Amino acid sequence: AILILKNLNIPVKAEYLYNFEPFSKILKMKEIQTPTHKTTLIDDTHNASLPAMINAIKAFDTQTEFFKGNKIIALGKINDLGHKSRDTHQELIPYLSNSNADYILCLDDDLRPVVNKIKNKHITYYPNKELMINDLKYLCNEDSVVLLKSSSGGTQFPEVAKTLPNILAKTKLEANFKDLFSTISNNGKSYIIVNNDTNEIEEQFNVENSMTIEGMGPLVYYMNAIDVQVPNEELQLKEWVTNNSNFFTGKTINVYELLTSMSKGPHPSESYELADYLFKNFANRKKYTNSIIANYNLSDSIATNLTGRFRVKERQSFTVSDLLSIYNDYKYDLFKFNNAFIIGLKYKSGFIRGFNKTIIFTSFNDINEAKNLLNDNGGN
Repeated sequence: AILILKNLNIPVKAEYLYNFEPFSKILKMKEIQTPTHKTTLIDDTHNASLPAMINAIKAFDTQTEFFKGNKIIALGKINDLGHKSRDTHQELIPYLSNSNADYILCLDDDLRPVVNKIKNKHITYYPNKELMINDLKYLCNEDSVVLLKSSSGGTQFPEVAKTLPNILAKTKLEANFKDLFSTISNNGKSYIIVNNDTNEIEEQFNVENSMTIEGMGPLVYYMNAIDVQVPNEELQLKEWVTNNSNFFTGKTINVYELLTSMSKGPHPSESYELADYLFKNFANRKKYTNSIIANYNLSDSIATNLTGRFRVKERQSFTVSDLLSIYNDYKYDLFKFNNAFIIGLKYKSGFIRGFNKTIIFTSFNDINEAKNLLNDNGGN
């Protein structure tokens, strides 16, 4: 800028530079003291190009030997790549695959194909910054180091870098922390007990921290089946990647049998089949899912993948308050085929209706515990 002024024969006055500040030092390390430990952030979110992102990953690798805790790379997209965005981001695959990172967290749709192609790494795609920040606060353990890298615009990722230090400064980590997703599920265990007659909440537990590692995709498809008053047609199970001896290609089942079975805890092949039957294509399914997200003010993390099942590579989540919102509108239809609707394999979430009360819950290890809570509260 100064050279341009000089070339135009415009005097350069000292006051022009009075408030000038250069960008922060590239790859500047910032040590964060939490209530229980120390962690180090490398914030390089002021700008990004493919060479700059590759250089940041390489620079991160040179520093990891000096840290005993988790080595973490968190990325947002490279902005302004236009139609070349997908192919350009693919060039990060070998550098991330060979990096020293124990965990790789990726935001933005441009990076989702990268996540799916990287093998033998704990790498996860995040649909939004809030979920990424939540997981980072657990991963940033004693003497950990985190590279934060993205473009400065076109992505929410710089807000991760801006918010994370304040979150970490208040985060206490348990000394016995081991697995990210089991910790999230245990901390996200919650329930609400509702009176069937008055619809009033009679008891609740840990609602403010409610969280899951599963999505509610199967519940969304069930809601659509109710909305369109789907007929009880006979189906033959198509060939899905999750098929097994119980859910095999060509298995005959009618729609109501499928809905009844899904309400007890949907198998991924059942979710594939119902979604295929109801929507015919991805665009229709996405449109309906987005309408549910908008109508109930839900996070886009409720349905990151189609089946709702937990996968390390696709982070998703919902809360007990989300379930309550849906319950208020689908109070009777939820139990049309069963007195419960259960989501999740290892960790159970959903609804169980008793004679007097209904329990709405997230992230229970054992569904019987939810049933016992309901019975103890007069829900028989």
